[in-house]
Amino acid sequence: MGTKVNLQLPDDKPFREQDFNVVIVDENATYRNQLASRLRMMGFYIEFATGGFHLMHILEKEGKNFHLIILHNNMSDMSSFEMTGLVRTFKSKAELPILFLSRSVAPDDLKELIAFGINDFYQKTNEQHKIAEKVQKFFAARKTAQAS
Repeated sequence: MGTKVNLQLPDDKPFREQDFNVVIVDENATYRNQLASRLRMMGFYIEFATGGFHLMHILEKEGKNFHLIILHNNMSDMSSFEMTGLVRTFKSKAELPILFLSRSVAPDDLKELIAFGINDFYQKTNEQHKIAEKVQKFFAARKTAQAS
């Protein structure tokens, strides 16, 4: 797990990739590590959570200021609905976007997850460059918001 000392940026400092904190929630260590490596190569700061309870610990206890959650739906300890609902009790969709990954999801479940609070969906494949493109779009949106 990474360590970051200064979580707040001075007002005159531009928002950079290394200031964009992403937490990847996935039990599959190989997939999680490969995605993290790709995103780190792009300059982003990455943390891991191995499940819903671990994610809640990171968000509540460690006090880190995350800008994006990449959430895989197949967690053994907590459902995607539960995780999304818990995150939304203290962070809005604008404050902490959730990119939901799934190998397959029923259209009705996806509609429910969007209503529950996910921001975007990507069908999980081995084409991690497409996930990286989505992360880049979230970063660009945050950078624009920080600048205004």
